[in-house]
Amino acid sequence: MKKALLILLIVCLLNPFFVEAAEKEEFFNPIFNEVMEPVSDIAWENRLTPTSITIINVEGYKRYQQCKLVENTMETISFHCNEDEEVMTDKEFTEIITFTIVKYDKIRKGLLIKKKYGTFKEPALGEETLIISGENWKYWRGYNIAEK
Repeated sequence: MKKALLILLIVCLLNPFFVEAAEKEEFFNPIFNEVMEPVSDIAWENRLTPTSITIINVEGYKRYQQCKLVENTMETISFHCNEDEEVMTDKEFTEIITFTIVKYDKIRKGLLIKKKYGTFKEPALGEETLIISGENWKYWRGYNIAEK
């Protein structure tokens, strides 16, 4: 009985350290922390954290998605996300969004990222190509993007 109480006490005392470590979750590959700009005119800029995705269109409109990081490797990260800004439980995540490093593009001088998205019922709804580059693609394409 004393051992069980001692173990329970230790778990209770260490719990804040485990919670703090979980809150500090990071991408295994830090390149995914960079802003991903669209290569095409119809895609939106993407900014990622391990718990959210923010996409920004050419007029500066922002859409925030609460997410759960479910795959975290050097080449790929995958999220389960909701469709709106409300915080949802794991059972209510409705979207699957995956970002994969494709290759370095010498012409565009940047790292190409393939974004695939879908739902649990239809996992392959669409995809778009994004770039992580030192170049400022918004202005290169002639858009007047509001500062973020």
